[in-house]
Amino acid sequence: MPELLSDIGMLLIRVGAGTLFLIRGLLNLFGGSQRWVQLGSRMEYLDIHSAFPLWGFLSAVLMACGGIFIIVGLRLRPVSVILGLICFLALATRADEQSVILIAYSLPALLILAGLFCTGAGPLSIDSYLANRNKQP
Repeated sequence: MPELLSDIGMLLIRVGAGTLFLIRGLLNLFGGSQRWVQLGSRMEYLDIHSAFPLWGFLSAVLMACGGIFIIVGLRLRPVSVILGLICFLALATRADEQSVILIAYSLPALLILAGLFCTGAGPLSIDSYLANRNKQP
């Protein structure tokens, strides 16, 4: 019974975190080219000074698709790394603005992604299903 509760807890964390990334990604995706430029302009922190709409669009798509992957538990660790890099970039570019509201999403999201990376998707996931299916003759 405690193991089942742990598995359900892991599923709830994945669904909650994945839903947040999915919603955030869709809002950015449907925000249009002006929102993509705003997102992509953070690439200046990495000394990339062109194609801001493309970088913003890619960021929004990665957040939305990554949210779906987290919800279903598919390739959780690589997705956590990719989304973690996006969150880290958002956090790094907002750190000098000294506003708690602006980092209120990025920091907890980064910490949740780090936790998901460490724990894995759990047994109630597509990754677990695929691993068990391949073991059976």
